[in-house]
Amino acid sequence: MNAILNSMNAIHEIKTAVIGSGVMGCGIALACALSGRAVVLHDQNAAALDAAFERMRMDLQRLAARGRLTQEQAAAAMARISGDSRIEGVAACDPVIEAVFEDLAVKSELFRQIGGIVAPDALVASNTSALSIEALSGSIAQPSRFTGMHFFIPAHQNALVEITRGTRTSQSSLERAIAFCRSIGKTTLQCKDSPGFVVNRFYLPFINEAARIVDEGLASASLVDEAAKLAFEPPIAPLALCNLGSPRTTHGAIAALAALGPFYAPAANVVSHAAAMTPWPLGDKSAAPASVPQAIVDRLRGSVFLSILHALDQGVAAAADFDLAARVALRFGLAPVALMDRLGAAEVRRLVHPLCEAHGQPLPAALRAVGGLSATTERETP
Repeated sequence: MNAILNSMNAIHEIKTAVIGSGVMGCGIALACALSGRAVVLHDQNAAALDAAFERMRMDLQRLAARGRLTQEQAAAAMARISGDSRIEGVAACDPVIEAVFEDLAVKSELFRQIGGIVAPDALVASNTSALSIEALSGSIAQPSRFTGMHFFIPAHQNALVEITRGTRTSQSSLERAIAFCRSIGKTTLQCKDSPGFVVNRFYLPFINEAARIVDEGLASASLVDEAAKLAFEPPIAPLALCNLGSPRTTHGAIAALAALGPFYAPAANVVSHAAAMTPWPLGDKSAAPASVPQAIVDRLRGSVFLSILHALDQGVAAAADFDLAARVALRFGLAPVALMDRLGAAEVRRLVHPLCEAHGQPLPAALRAVGGLSATTERETP
């Protein structure tokens, strides 16, 4: 790994390409620029590219106003980013990171273009949060140099990046992806190419179960979000977070997990909010934490516990990685694996069993290890 890091430093003058100038693309470009790297931000829509530069300037000014960096550092970071509406503008870049709309056909066509213009050994990565890395890798020449590199919003501040390899990804490409992310100050988490990877594998069911509780008339959206805060102590509750993004994006991400079984199928309210493009009604702030029914807290915890235990059965990642994801990417005050161990196997079984029964899913085999998961989750540094 040291040799890879040294190699990355030696080619530091080579520009990094970020394709897609939306919120994620801008954040990734800023993360690279703030670390001292030169960046080419590509979007075929010149107007969108202009808007992206204004967004990035505003983001840097906000950081400067909070004392997170100086005005000189903000100006230097912006100077390292150039824009290009021609795909040929990324030809000399390495790595090339895609951050466009979550659509398999759109991304696949983009990778076919990239494969024809970048160097044969250039590292190419997708920021996808839901699509199969294996499916995407089939669209690019030399798929051995292709990986998943999933950043989290805001990418220039959130420290976690999920690194995912397909069956054709070479070990050297995997190591280069890890080294690159570490060189821009990120914490990396390796995971299996599986729906939702690690973070969304348990966070999307958390959102979905909150929506189901509203579907069933058991609580208002506001009350469910209050329960979610008690369940894992996130800085922002799941339905409130959905309101910061697009209902269709949320629905699309949850729908990508549906192949895992009925428990993961989108709740009716997730579907209807996506169709109408309406936010969750969260204006009612009358519910104090003391008035939140424990049954709602328990059900939300059960949804996260079940998702993680199911993922552990499938070997998606180590147990410790789920707590790393919860703490770093989502900033949960209560890490779910550690919480399961503290509650004990009998209590966790009580929480997940009703969900398994409701959706015709067997109890996860990993339930037997609850109580000792934290003791066996020491992560190996790749």
